[in-house]
Amino acid sequence: MEKKKKRQYRWLSVLFSLFVPGLGLVAAGKVRRGILWFVMLEVPPYIVLWVYKPLIVIIGLIYLILFLIMLVDSWRPVEHLTTKRCMFLIILSIIGLLISIFFDPLKDHGFSSTSTGSMHPTFDATKGFLLNDRFIWCKTAYKTSDPQRGDIVVVSSNAFPLSGYYLKYVKRIAALPFERVRIIPPKLFVNGEAIEGPLLSRGNGDKQNNYIQYRCPVDTNYCLPRGLCGPDDVVKLGLNEYFILGDNTKSSYDSRYFGPVNRSNILGKVEAIVWPPHRIRKL
Repeated sequence: MEKKKKRQYRWLSVLFSLFVPGLGLVAAGKVRRGILWFVMLEVPPYIVLWVYKPLIVIIGLIYLILFLIMLVDSWRPVEHLTTKRCMFLIILSIIGLLISIFFDPLKDHGFSSTSTGSMHPTFDATKGFLLNDRFIWCKTAYKTSDPQRGDIVVVSSNAFPLSGYYLKYVKRIAALPFERVRIIPPKLFVNGEAIEGPLLSRGNGDKQNNYIQYRCPVDTNYCLPRGLCGPDDVVKLGLNEYFILGDNTKSSYDSRYFGPVNRSNILGKVEAIVWPPHRIRKL
């Protein structure tokens, strides 16, 4: 008489490891191996990200590769699974999930993509949805510090008077509170001084004597009272007001049209491009 084969719950091992790295290996009896995976995946990346967040792209890619290897390694039989042992593993999985939610160093970050060419060429939105640039931005960047000139920021559509629905826009800060802004094509002036390309972006395709070729709004019908509707206009920024521009000044709906935006509408700071692979870089 043939001996009945024991059921091997390999999928269960992978499931446990999906919630808590290495837990499936512990369930399969590979305790030391499971603990090693847990320590390797949970301790070093979190320490590095807490100390130095600009490495977030590199650490994220390494973590993803190691996590996938760990899941493959977790494809092991879980044979002696009693009800009590199963409940214990489920409780550990829930605890691990809660810890990852409340103590994840990435919880204050968001991932977004660009759909227009207003920030070209800093962000590429010309190659279709799957190949457009994806970037990571920090929602808490300005809780302890002020936005600076040149920062690329995510802005709420509440700052865009003619926007009919809620979106997030990406622009670059050109001027700060209490500064005076003026555009005399092809130059941008802040407090009477021309702002050279390196402070903003020098890659929008219109270069003249090392300056970006700035222009006043193309269609003044959309230009509001505090916009820069012409070369004679000067905008004086008030408390918590910022002047934002798209890097592609030929095609950008920004402060030239509707004037300065309040700091409350600046949702966070863009930190890095994370997709596609050949475009990965810190900003």
